[in-house]
Amino acid sequence: AVSFSPSQVARKAVSQVDFGQQLTLRMRIKIFAPLAVIGVGYAIRNSVGMDLVYGDSRLDDAILEDVKPGEEYIFDWDFQASLQGGPYSFVCAVSSLNGVTGFERCDFIPCALQFSVLQPPEIVMGGSVHLPGKLSYQKI
Repeated sequence: AVSFSPSQVARKAVSQVDFGQQLTLRMRIKIFAPLAVIGVGYAIRNSVGMDLVYGDSRLDDAILEDVKPGEEYIFDWDFQASLQGGPYSFVCAVSSLNGVTGFERCDFIPCALQFSVLQPPEIVMGGSVHLPGKLSYQKI
């Protein structure tokens, strides 16, 4: 199960968000087979199917080990909706570690959730995604 909600309020799924809004992508995973190591990931795709943003539990040091059938896990990714106004979709995947070829997919949902970002007219973006960072400057 996948849901998408504003971070500051009760967990309620939304389909339309404001530019810059703090959000949570929640993925609920149920284990059906014993696995030594699994990772969970997502991508945010634009309306033409291009992956713009990627998240992976391996990159966030959140790998699950020795999972057993019947266990359930919830993964929450908190982030800011710094996307150009328009429609988007989430792709979700669960992978397991294979000693021969690395990680291989256990489950893949090509369109787990669709949403749109409302962009205020005063914000003009020169790209699809604004990557928040720390900016400093000085007069020389």
